[in-house]
Amino acid sequence: MMLDLQTQVHISIVGDDSQALIWDIQQMPRAIEDPILAYTAAGEINCVQWSATQPDWIAICYNQSLEILRV
Repeated sequence: MMLDLQTQVHISIVGDDSQALIWDIQQMPRAIEDPILAYTAAGEINCVQWSATQPDWIAICYNQSLEILRV
């Protein structure tokens, strides 16, 4: 899990199920039903990083690949 440190309203959750889920948490404590982004990679995601300069972009790593996703 990783918090977007620039806007502090998004968290990302990635894992061995090959999914990257981005959640908008600005409405908490109200229940959050669905992520704003659900992406399935071609392998187990082992690294995630928000862009330091462009908060609309997130990078994920899996197998020997790097993908950059727009939130």
